[in-house]
Amino acid sequence: MGKAPSGENEFAVSADGNLEVAPVVRRLVAAAPAIPGWSIVAFRQKDDRAPIAQYGGENVSREDLRLGNEIYVRDGQIGLTLFIQGLDEKNYEGKVGGTVLLLDSIVGEELAMTKIGSLEYLPWSARKGTELHVDELERILRTH
Repeated sequence: MGKAPSGENEFAVSADGNLEVAPVVRRLVAAAPAIPGWSIVAFRQKDDRAPIAQYGGENVSREDLRLGNEIYVRDGQIGLTLFIQGLDEKNYEGKVGGTVLLLDSIVGEELAMTKIGSLEYLPWSARKGTELHVDELERILRTH
């Protein structure tokens, strides 16, 4: 729940990235009653206003993420490597969970769910210096 960019209250029914649940989400939203002042939407929506995601006590911002240059496409889905600032064994679950939520706000849950086939998460120290800013992700997903 939150505010849509339009300022209206928004309730997003999420599939939590599970493509098999997507048809159920769509049916739930289609059957939802109209509620004055609220918009009920299928999937977490793209929201450029979300600079940080929090999960398991860990924060992840757009500046904490970089995309590896090696992108592969298999069966219409894309495989990516993400480098995460501060990622280590102790905070792996929180940093990765926050990263997934942040990706949903960068491109929208539905696009992420249908176009990203696999993600590899690596620590910032594994970067080679030629990585792309995570804001390039939507362009990549829409052109592959």
